[in-house]
Amino acid sequence: GINAMQDYQLYEKHMTRVITGLLGLPANVVVLGHVTIEKDEATGIISKRCLASGKALPEKLPIWFEEVYVALAKPDGSRVLLTQPLQNYVARCQRGLPKEVPMKVEEVLK
Repeated sequence: GINAMQDYQLYEKHMTRVITGLLGLPANVVVLGHVTIEKDEATGIISKRCLASGKALPEKLPIWFEEVYVALAKPDGSRVLLTQPLQNYVARCQRGLPKEVPMKVEEVLK
């Protein structure tokens, strides 16, 4: 109902303040999250985005960060970080990394 919508709006407002405050610190900020997969029944479009409450916050989260990676397990059991969009995953890299990077700290820090 209306109260739930007001709660989400309040939550989004507070989370926006928290994240923008963190990003204003003189330090590197790493935020981890889970991905949710949703299908729009009207259009059939499948979206893969950050799991967060509300409608606006999941869309805003990737915009706030310069680097957005997605961790995936490959069929052979190896794990990689996507640094570019793939299959409706939101990913972005401004550091010139390949589109898939082995999930090892030393590879990401290159």
